[in-house]
Amino acid sequence: IFPGVGNIIKIESLHRSKIDPRRMVNSITDIELRRLIRYARQYSMDWLQTGRAGTKLVYNQTVCGTCKGMTIKMQKIGGSSAADGNSSSNSMSRVTFWCTS
Repeated sequence: IFPGVGNIIKIESLHRSKIDPRRMVNSITDIELRRLIRYARQYSMDWLQTGRAGTKLVYNQTVCGTCKGMTIKMQKIGGSSAADGNSSSNSMSRVTFWCTS
């Protein structure tokens, strides 16, 4: 959904926006998209101002920073799909983390 946005910013913004990273882009409502953009911008600007990534609630974590449960799932998402005939691993896919609760 955000080409060029770093993986940490993408993952943390999706989490804070309560959007499952496995959702199809065309299923995201305008309200959800605005909320996602707001969180991505806020996280990015905080990083720019401090020179450090903000608190990571799900990225590279085993315990969710929001619900405190061991509910973090990790999966490679993105790149090619089986529909395009390329079943091999695509270099454009990235590891994504999300809370399952």
